[in-house]
Amino acid sequence: MLWQTGDTDTSDLGIAGHYAIPERDLTQAMREADLVVAHAGVGTALAALEVGKCPLLVPRRLSLREHVDDHQIQVARELGDRGLCVSVEADDLGYEDLLVAAGSRVTVVAEPPAFVTSGM
Repeated sequence: MLWQTGDTDTSDLGIAGHYAIPERDLTQAMREADLVVAHAGVGTALAALEVGKCPLLVPRRLSLREHVDDHQIQVARELGDRGLCVSVEADDLGYEDLLVAAGSRVTVVAEPPAFVTSGM
């Protein structure tokens, strides 16, 4: 298990947390992982998707003073609606969520659908 924890004090959690992990190492760890669990930051979500993982995303919230706004809720909802992640609130996270995410994969399509805008 690999924990990137930032400046969160993990001394009482019994884990070996890392403040930061170089992008190359983190990407390789995600590639090799059975499951990627992360906050719903765009960069983290995209990194997991790029290596074929369907991440389990737990959005950080403004109301808990975890972030400056609630954009992570929007990111997790949009990716979840598209079947590209499992999105769950921290208090609701359960074993079934882990199994669903670990058993799911995403694939890159050879030719993505055309991007179409509606006329205004």
